[in-house]
Amino acid sequence: MAIYWPNRLSLRSVRIYANMQFMKTIVFYTLTNDRKPVAEYIKSLPSKQAEKVVFVLDLVETSAVVPQKFLKKLKATDGIWEVRVQHGKNIFRLLEFLDGDELLICYFESCLH
Repeated sequence: MAIYWPNRLSLRSVRIYANMQFMKTIVFYTLTNDRKPVAEYIKSLPSKQAEKVVFVLDLVETSAVVPQKFLKKLKATDGIWEVRVQHGKNIFRLLEFLDGDELLICYFESCLH
């Protein structure tokens, strides 16, 4: 995977090339009983928080350039990516794996700062 830093953008924005088109598909991890815990948790959030999480996921899914404050590869991991969403004093972290043109979201965490 090569990372390209366009001159017109700050170094905090990243364009990711992974032998795929820029459109990525967000896929939520599904349990054997067809439950999707991360999607269920997002739906359970207050509406403003859920809207912000969905906005950032949409940005990640459809943008060729995603600001690093929203999406970054975690260091010292084997391909784990983090989507980070801040809404007020709340920070939401979604951990995911890149598989071809799919981002498989496996984990969701929220904390208050």
